Amino acid sequence: MKQSTTENLKRFKRYLEEYSPQLEKALAAIKTLEKSDSESEEFSDILAKL
Repeated sequence: MKQSTTENLKRFKRYLEEYSPQLEKALAAIKTLEKSDSESEEFSDILAKL
């Protein structure tokens, strides 16, 4: 069981490392969207990139 848990944690860590850059970009985009006017071109561009 311990070996299985260790392997699962390794896989989970690798998964997070792979997707971390994408998650960071998405969070930054969301922050910008929250501050932008929903009718602006900036808002549309950022939303399209998500």
